[in-house]
Amino acid sequence: MWNPVDLPAELFGMVIDYAIDRQDDFQSLCNFCLVDRQWYAGLSLRLYFKWTYDGDEHSFISLWKFLRTMLQNAQLAGYVRVLDIQYWEYFPDLHSYEGVGFPQEDLTVIHDAVRKAGIQELELSIDEAVRKDDRRPLMALLLTVLPNLRSIYAHVPEEDPYLAKVLRLSLDNLENKPQQQALQNLEEAQLMSAWHYPHSTGDLPNDEYPYVLGLEYLWPIFRLPNLRKLSVFELEPMGASVRFSGCAGTSPITHLTLVNDHGSFISALDAHSLLTLPKALVSLSVYLDDCYLSLFPTSDSKQISNDELWSALEPHRDSLEHLDFYRNCSFGAPLVRRQGNSHFGLLRVFKRLNRLCIQPETLLGGCGDPMASFRLRDTLPPTLKNLTFYGADEQLRNGSLSDQICEVLESSDFIQLTSILLEDVSNFNRLYAHPIALPYSKVKRACRERMVGYQKVNGKALLKGGSQLPCFRKAFEIRREKEDKWSKEQELMWVREEAPWEDDGEYSEGLGFGCLGYDGSDPHDWDSEELDPEEMDSENRYSESLTSEQGEPEELDLEDSDSEHQHSAEDTG
Repeated sequence: MWNPVDLPAELFGMVIDYAIDRQDDFQSLCNFCLVDRQWYAGLSLRLYFKWTYDGDEHSFISLWKFLRTMLQNAQLAGYVRVLDIQYWEYFPDLHSYEGVGFPQEDLTVIHDAVRKAGIQELELSIDEAVRKDDRRPLMALLLTVLPNLRSIYAHVPEEDPYLAKVLRLSLDNLENKPQQQALQNLEEAQLMSAWHYPHSTGDLPNDEYPYVLGLEYLWPIFRLPNLRKLSVFELEPMGASVRFSGCAGTSPITHLTLVNDHGSFISALDAHSLLTLPKALVSLSVYLDDCYLSLFPTSDSKQISNDELWSALEPHRDSLEHLDFYRNCSFGAPLVRRQGNSHFGLLRVFKRLNRLCIQPETLLGGCGDPMASFRLRDTLPPTLKNLTFYGADEQLRNGSLSDQICEVLESSDFIQLTSILLEDVSNFNRLYAHPIALPYSKVKRACRERMVGYQKVNGKALLKGGSQLPCFRKAFEIRREKEDKWSKEQELMWVREEAPWEDDGEYSEGLGFGCLGYDGSDPHDWDSEELDPEEMDSENRYSESLTSEQGEPEELDLEDSDSEHQHSAEDTG
């Protein structure tokens, strides 16, 4: 009888897509694997292509079972290309122990993995950690056993000594390097701070924005040998000049997004070290926040100015094609900025720049600083295709902006220009004592006459230096849900303590294991058998796809995926 699995892989994949109506029904794929060994082999790559783990929903056991499978089956480990991982941090004061008792054969598997990863000095610490259901050493070991991992989307813990050691060893090129090095083929990464239980440590501004990613242990990621696209959110870049001293031009990163923490004061030296680390940037998105500068006007810390940032960009004048830069400031009218931001030099020196998203004052000065000696048409590169202007400042304070944009449209230098997009700041205009005529109507007419696309867009729909990327918005939503859940649990616990009554089960759901990933199963029921598809349950979690549409800055997008299949930790547990 003719067997569909005998078809070429592409055609077999089309048959499966048709059978499951292109929904990537995970349970159906598992059932197909049971047809025979050929079907199992033909679908294994699709099953293991992407793995998702959320420690708030998935248990410690499910993480261990997946790691054990990867350790015991190198072929399956080689199938994993994408990780979507979050919340594996450990809180000893709040942790609910699952009571996992590791058999000796499983401890032997862990010890062997520790030695191959080159972190033998942490072996005793890892033994103690796994006995307390601390997931951090297991996640660090997992990264060392996935040789073909290409993309990772991670909510990273504030502190992780095991991951820190594994990352440092990932840069080791000596003869005694570990047998299994992490992330050697990683090409794309998006990192942001993981949600954590509220705490009161630290002074303002970090009490208001407790999610910060520093370079203390994550710095090796910037120097991974095959990394091309890196996005880091809520970054605190302090110390970059020390970490990357003498490393300019050594990183293969071509697409870089840096969304800096709300309370960061970014020195020119640190910014220069970060931006000159890549050999040739193609796309750069940077978000700075000056909000707290108005709260601490006498601070000795100096935020990097626009002209200092300009000097850090100049090494990429022959490669940069996309630039998205946004400097946030205090809210209200008039907007408050610290004096001395200055402006960029002539962008004409960037020979390949075709997409520019920026605030007008960054190019032309103003906002309390001297205006530039040149006009907009003098600074924009002739290769420009798409121009986006953010913000309210210069659109409201510089009445000549519309004239300067029209000069660009009338110039024969910009024959490649296809679209102009302006942020709608009409609401800000009403707040000023003497509102001016906004440039929208005049620019719209000029664009229509010259067959150039025109849009006026609400600021919430713009990326603004990467700070409003979908993945970052999703992280905020996740945190809000977890914080609300935590608040409700604390309220219920307080009620139970103040007015105890017999628990009929009504209040149990939010008080114990629910927020810590307990899956309701007996922890002693699992064994050390190799993970098979029939062990996986029917729940399948989908997130955003990992590649954006062409023409936009390429970033991880984990909302829906038609071409990639993923399964969650509980599916593989």
